[in-house]
Amino acid sequence: MQPSLTVDQLSKFFRDKIESVRAATNDADPPTFTVYAGKQFTSFCECSMEEIRRIMFCCPVKTCSLDPIPTDILLESVVVLPLIWAMCNASLMEGILPVREKEAIITPVPKKSSLDLDEPRNYRPISNLSFISTI
Repeated sequence: MQPSLTVDQLSKFFRDKIESVRAATNDADPPTFTVYAGKQFTSFCECSMEEIRRIMFCCPVKTCSLDPIPTDILLESVVVLPLIWAMCNASLMEGILPVREKEAIITPVPKKSSLDLDEPRNYRPISNLSFISTI
C-alpha cells in the first residue's frame, strides 16, 4: 500500500520539529567552550593531484541528482581531474566551501518498515550530497 503522506505534510512536520526543539531550548544556559591548547592547523598544504585522484576513487560511486554528470562517467574522465584538484585546493586555502556544494537532496526514509508510513514521525531525513562536495 502506497503512503498518502504528502511532501508538504512531511516538510511541515520537520519544520515544526525544529521549531519545538528551538522553543524547548530557548531558556537553556548558553553553551560553554573550552579553549583547545593542543596543536592547531594554521595553514593547509596543497593536495597533490594524485591525492585527489586517490580520494575520488575511494569514495562510493553514488550519483545524486545534484551531480552534473554521473559519478562513474566522471571517474572515467581524467580530463576533469585538474579542475577538481584546483577546486579542492582553492576551497582548503580560502576556508570556503562553494554554496553549490552545500546543497543536498533530502530523502525521507522510513525508520522501520513495520511503522505506519502515513505518519511523518516515522521517517528520518537522509541528505544526499553531490560527489564533488564529498571530495
